[in-house]
Amino acid sequence: MLEQGSLRTVYEKRIARLDDTVGLFLTHVRCASAAAGGQRNDYVFFDDAASSKTQQLAVMAGSPPREGERSSLCLITEMPPSFDGLDRAEYRQHKSQLAERSLEMARRFVPGIGDDGAILDAASPQTFERWTLTRGGSAYGALRPARGRRLNAHTPVPNLFLAGQSVLYPGIMGAIASGLVACCHIVGAEKVWELLRA
Repeated sequence: MLEQGSLRTVYEKRIARLDDTVGLFLTHVRCASAAAGGQRNDYVFFDDAASSKTQQLAVMAGSPPREGERSSLCLITEMPPSFDGLDRAEYRQHKSQLAERSLEMARRFVPGIGDDGAILDAASPQTFERWTLTRGGSAYGALRPARGRRLNAHTPVPNLFLAGQSVLYPGIMGAIASGLVACCHIVGAEKVWELLRA
């Protein structure tokens, strides 16, 4: 987005050295039961025969408050399989198989997810890479501890401020916090706090 030479070389090198968080595989599921998945998030660890590794499956609950309404769940697993070299049809088939595998694991370990569970959609690391332009489909941006050295909202380019995940911290909270900090730099901290209190 910036012209060549807009950023100092040392700044560009620092950004290029950041490690990215892993790519995730998401499966969105709809269940007939309102209680499917409960009202909390579940984290399941299981031995995966296909990869001979212990896998983690996070079931993010989206149960509605009223009976008779369907539940929506998001199944998240660290399955960054390689889709390299696959044509479009092979990619879709592989993606579909991984989604079915995630749902199968959820049915085994999470109460309320029965045969009525239906896959609505799935997102692979390549999906993230395509739509968010993150390297390797990184789910949460740069991998770094909260105490690590942060990128400053200020940049060497006049009137260009950084906001989003990985500027301060990775993930959603990092995006919220960095947006707040950038706004404080632009209009002043007192003005931002006044607006937040209103």
